[in-house]
Amino acid sequence: MVSLKTFLTSSVALIAAFITVEAAVSPSYPSPGTIQTEGQTYEITWTFDGKNPSTTYQIDFMTGSNDVQTVLSTVATKVDPALLKYTFVAPKVTPHSAVYFFMFTGSDKVSAWTTRFAIVGADGQLVAEKEKVQPNGDKIPWGIGALATATSGNTTAASASASTSAITPAANSTETVIPAANAAAAAVSSSPVVEEAANASPVSSPVPTVAQVAAASTPLNSAGSMVKPALTLVSAAVAGYFVL
Repeated sequence: MVSLKTFLTSSVALIAAFITVEAAVSPSYPSPGTIQTEGQTYEITWTFDGKNPSTTYQIDFMTGSNDVQTVLSTVATKVDPALLKYTFVAPKVTPHSAVYFFMFTGSDKVSAWTTRFAIVGADGQLVAEKEKVQPNGDKIPWGIGALATATSGNTTAASASASTSAITPAANSTETVIPAANAAAAAVSSSPVVEEAANASPVSSPVPTVAQVAAASTPLNSAGSMVKPALTLVSAAVAGYFVL
C-alpha cells in the first residue's frame, strides 16, 4: 500500500511538471481586429519570459476551426524567441476573411497562437466568415482559407500548401462582402488561442476566441490560468509532506 508521504511526493512532482507546460512566448501581433493587405510587409511580434532560452520556434501560417486547424505554410523555423519579432509578407489568399492565424511551436513541443486576423486584397474588401458556429457548438465565426499562390512571402523553411482535403473552395458570390474600413468589428471575431502542444496538420486543439475574451476578459482554457490553483495545491502538498 502506498504511504501518504509517497503519494504527496508524487503529487508535488506531477503538479510541478504540469505548471511548466505553459509556452515561454506569448504572441501579441496580429492582434484582435487586425486587417492586413496582400503583398504588404508586417511584423509578427511576441513577448518572451526568458525561460528555456535554448528553445527555438517554428512559425506556421494557419487556418481552420478551433478543433481542426490546418497549416497553410511554414513561415520560419528555428526562430530565437529573444528576437521578439519576425517579418512576414501577407500572402495572396482566398477568401479575404478573418480566418487566418499564426501558430508558434517550440522545439520543446509546446505551442502558442495569435488571434485570428483578416487578409484583404488591394480593393480592401473583406468577406464575412463563412461559418458562424464551431463544430463543437460554440457560437464563434470561423472559416477555412487557402493560399492563392504556391508559397507564403518571406518563407525561411520548406513551405508547402496545406492538404487540399482540409481546405474548402474559395468564397463564392453568395458570401457577404464588407468594406475593410468598416470591418474592424467583424475581424474581432477572430480568436486568441490557448497554448497547447501541436505537431501536425490538421491540428486538433481548443481555441478560445476574441469574442469570448471580450465577454469574459480572460482567455479560456489557458495553461497560465491554472498556475495559481496548481501552486496552491503544491503548497498544500508540501505542507502535508513535512507534517508527516
